Amino acid sequence: MIKMRLVVLIGLVVLVTTVIGLSKSDGEAKIREEQEELKKEVKERKKKKEEEHKTIGLAMRNAGSEPLEYRPRALTKSSILDDHEEKYEGEKKYTDMPTMAYITPWNNAGYDRAVRVASRLSIVAPVWLQLKPEEMNSRECRITGTHDIDQGWIERLRTANPKLKILPRLIVEEFSPEQMKDLFTSEAASANCIRKVIDLLESAGLDGVVLEGWLPVLRAAHQAAFDVGDAIETFASWGRALHKKEKMIVLPIPPPVDASMQLMQSVWDDSYWDLLGDSIDYVQIMTHDYYPMERGTTVFPQAPARWVEQNLRAVIGRHGEHANRVLLGLYHYGFKTDFSRQQQGAVMAKEFLETLANEDAELEWDSDVQEHFVRLGKMQMFFPTLPSLEIRTRIAHEYGSGISIWDLGQGLEYFSRVL
Repeated sequence: MIKMRLVVLIGLVVLVTTVIGLSKSDGEAKIREEQEELKKEVKERKKKKEEEHKTIGLAMRNAGSEPLEYRPRALTKSSILDDHEEKYEGEKKYTDMPTMAYITPWNNAGYDRAVRVASRLSIVAPVWLQLKPEEMNSRECRITGTHDIDQGWIERLRTANPKLKILPRLIVEEFSPEQMKDLFTSEAASANCIRKVIDLLESAGLDGVVLEGWLPVLRAAHQAAFDVGDAIETFASWGRALHKKEKMIVLPIPPPVDASMQLMQSVWDDSYWDLLGDSIDYVQIMTHDYYPMERGTTVFPQAPARWVEQNLRAVIGRHGEHANRVLLGLYHYGFKTDFSRQQQGAVMAKEFLETLANEDAELEWDSDVQEHFVRLGKMQMFFPTLPSLEIRTRIAHEYGSGISIWDLGQGLEYFSRVL
């Protein structure tokens, strides 16, 4: 009996030991499995990040796969000072790429320049008009700035290029958030306002409008608590009304990717294309201004090429399906930081050339942001050059998009070479 109990006890010990061994083995296997899964997840995440990085720079690399016509290192102070006045009137370089140029009354060199390069432009956007609330009835709108409309210049443009479209910029301003809500949520007020716009375009013989109101409308929607979708639908309804009269509409938007390369979905979301449909001819990204967080405390570039490309990618759609309806913003002015005077500000062609002519000024190329800058004492000035403009134009062309220039009267005469 004792022997039998001993055998049973030994059997139990063996069984428990076996179970414990199996449990331990299973536990170790599970741990190894989890570790392998974690390694796999990390590897996949790393691969995705690498692919994302490759894709982000795809157009920049492709744009540089063929030698640049204007090589950054070959550009010199003397070549700029000697050649910048050249009036290039050759054929358009990218014949399939829509090209829009803004013209501002305060940089009136752009008026004559637009006529000279009209054959290489698709759209000219003179900065003439403002859309404001009616003084006697805030639910109504009024259009100001009509005194700037220059019929003689319009005729010269049409003679130079009969296919050219002339779309004055119409900027939405002076509306309070509540007035904006009334305009963009009331069908009657909205229809009445676009009717006034169409009447003006027809009487002045203009081809459409560049409607700059995206950012103020989004701000007003937040402040006055009305649906952004309603505001976008109003833009769409205005576009449909313009199309019925065979007029075009371009919708400028701020850069949706900030200086830290983060997408601001409050500025742009892919779903907005669904709301806009075919009612808008082009969405124009205002990538001519770069606003880093440290602005005012350090030197920064005008518009880094990678940031420009990121913004384009953010708007053209997940698969690039809307690329041919997007205009990428290019700049013809610069920006300087003067630490000796603690000043920063925009720079036009005249100041750039005067600075460059100083014997102590040094012209350098920043390969990271793909821009030239001039260094003079404690002042540093970024300004567009033929290479920097060619690189950004190639980025737009690589994705199948167009470009818009702010503005044609600010830069150097020979910038038209890269169009």
